[in-house]
Amino acid sequence: MSPPELERAGRDKPCPYTMANLLDIRRRIKSVKNTQQITKAMKMVSAAKLKRASDRVVNARPFANKMGDVLGELSGQTAEDFHHPLLDMRGDQRYLLVLVTADKGLCGAFNTNLLKAAQNFVKEHPEQSIDLLAIGRKGRDFFRRRRAEIVGEYVGLTGKGRVEFAEALEVAHDVIKRFTEDETLDKVFLIYNEFKSVLTQRTTVQQLLPISHAADSDDPGATPAEEMKDYIYEQTPAEIFSRLLPRLVETQIFRALLESIASEQGARMTAMDSASKNAGDLISSLTLNMNRVRQYGPLVVWAALIFIGSSSVLSGSNTSVVLRPVLWLFPLTSEATLALIHFLIRKAGHLTEYAILGLLAARAFRTSAREFLRTRWFWVSLLLVVVYSLSDEFHQSFVPSRTASIYDSMIDSVGGLAALILLVRQRVRTGSGSDRITESA
Repeated sequence: MSPPELERAGRDKPCPYTMANLLDIRRRIKSVKNTQQITKAMKMVSAAKLKRASDRVVNARPFANKMGDVLGELSGQTAEDFHHPLLDMRGDQRYLLVLVTADKGLCGAFNTNLLKAAQNFVKEHPEQSIDLLAIGRKGRDFFRRRRAEIVGEYVGLTGKGRVEFAEALEVAHDVIKRFTEDETLDKVFLIYNEFKSVLTQRTTVQQLLPISHAADSDDPGATPAEEMKDYIYEQTPAEIFSRLLPRLVETQIFRALLESIASEQGARMTAMDSASKNAGDLISSLTLNMNRVRQYGPLVVWAALIFIGSSSVLSGSNTSVVLRPVLWLFPLTSEATLALIHFLIRKAGHLTEYAILGLLAARAFRTSAREFLRTRWFWVSLLLVVVYSLSDEFHQSFVPSRTASIYDSMIDSVGGLAALILLVRQRVRTGSGSDRITESA
């Protein structure tokens, strides 16, 4: 999933890391970094293999193209009574489809395009019986799961990144043997990816057997001079074609394997490069999320300092610290007045604590993407009020006047609940007003 999709998913639904702690996010970042190292290494390996494979393709293309042109022209100039098993046209009822895929994945849409081309070929020929010869593990497994007719398979030819001509000979001899011995087999088609560039691979469907005649070609770009080239035969046509036509099939299959290997390495190099970039974007997103989570640490420390400071300074045991300036300024103040002043000072301190906690909570809501806190802020605030009241009650239990401490804690709880209710009403009123503004707009 790309970074824009991740952002949209985070806005539309709760983030999967809503309540994750720093340790979980750091483990996730480490895991993604390890994956990024693997994708970068695979990209470098594919780049090295691509250079060798592309060089072999470039060297094999001229010979394969020229050999096909020459034999096609020779076959078009043979006598009408000349027959050869690899040249004679047959019916149109049964096909053999040679599909060249990769043995491994992680190469983008390389295998997907080949499998789609094979499926489209089958759909375009519903009246023909099609047998499959699979070269590569991906194509074999795909059609085996769909219970297709697989008459042969070759696994491991392209997986090592290099194919030898002897391995192509084995496949070519198998295809030629099937076509010559089975007279009910009418045509042989070859599907592979032709290498164009690192970013481009073209899916090619080529008729392999019977070999088409150049004189029967419908290519509008061919000139009459090219079609009427005259060749001198040192041997009889039968002897020439019996040696060169099988070699043409071998060359075409060998070239298809080389093209497929180069295309696979180019597709894998591109896919691993995209995966490395996506991993980098995910690491950036997780790092931002981790920094947001780290903002809760100072909030907890500040809240603890507020609790400790208020409990230590405004407690009943330190009454002299608070009331000493009052007695010094007003020596005739009665005990009831001093008790009222002390009560008001404590309530003012508690209101200040609530205000500071509210500001810190609002700052956390603004700077954090936590869906839990955004949707459950009231219950979280209520829990904070209850916890504070219980802690204050536990502290006040050491004061000699037990009844006064209970009343004091009750007043704190009621005050906190009243502040929360007022905040809820204000939020509801503000939300309804914004809704009316949106509807009017």
